[in-house]
Amino acid sequence: MPPKTKFDPTRPVDFTTVAGKTAIITGGASGIGLGFATALATHGAQVFILDINDAGGREAETQLRAKNSQATFIDTDFTSWESQLEAFKQILEQSQNGRIDIVITSAGVASPNIKLAWLPEEGEDLPTEPSKPPTPAISANLLGTYYTTHLALSSFVRQQQRQSSPSRPQLLLIAGLPAYFGQDFNPDYTASNHGMRGIFKSLRQPDVARKFGDYRINLLAPAFVATPMLAGVEEMLVWRGARVGEVGSVVEAGMRCVCGEGGGGRAVCVGGAEEGSGGAFDVGDDVEGGNGVRIVERLEEGVFGKMYGNAT
Repeated sequence: MPPKTKFDPTRPVDFTTVAGKTAIITGGASGIGLGFATALATHGAQVFILDINDAGGREAETQLRAKNSQATFIDTDFTSWESQLEAFKQILEQSQNGRIDIVITSAGVASPNIKLAWLPEEGEDLPTEPSKPPTPAISANLLGTYYTTHLALSSFVRQQQRQSSPSRPQLLLIAGLPAYFGQDFNPDYTASNHGMRGIFKSLRQPDVARKFGDYRINLLAPAFVATPMLAGVEEMLVWRGARVGEVGSVVEAGMRCVCGEGGGGRAVCVGGAEEGSGGAFDVGDDVEGGNGVRIVERLEEGVFGKMYGNAT
């Protein structure tokens, strides 16, 4: 059974507990990932930013170091096992405490609307045979997260064998609302988010965690957030009734997950309305909580705006 201690956005949490720890943030060059890198570095963690965005990653590293924070950028392709493996090796060589304490999987990409990408323009004929469909989200979001998670658990269990971890390692997976709702005309992105939720639900069982370093795992599922991924469509989303939240609200909720006590194993949604910590609430993604029905209830209360009114 998953842990039953629910996420509480109002409970005091000491963010300085990350001081001296080694943290990895995939997708840390921009958006939510950069928000986590900044928060962790500000509170004294040694931060490693993994991203394929070389210019953004180097800029983030420079800005954080200018504030006397410990930050290192590593150019990493999340779709490549070899690239991620080399990044983790480099981190273990440079980690000041010789461990990996916190891993946050913030790397993610969008994918095309299949109605626009697969169907011909009006008046045009269908191709003689279908072409291979692109799967950018499954490759980066799902497979990339799976690789990162595997490398994290491998590090955690080795640390457990050496008895070198004074506190429980933290693993925070970041998905999105499509982990709970279908996104029309976007099976690639929806499948990738459902898959990340599946990884979380498989690994949150206490017996599993104890076998791999006694880690704590949580899932963060933000709604619409003002990040580069929404560039060019944010105005349209607001026009359609979506409520767009801020990166800071997502980061605060995530920091509560990695700094808090207890067993973890909770899924947390961050909406665009005011409820506790910037609209953050426990999804109740277990049998007792109706396997995520809380998201549907909050949707009906308008937390995400009107856009998801017909979500299933």
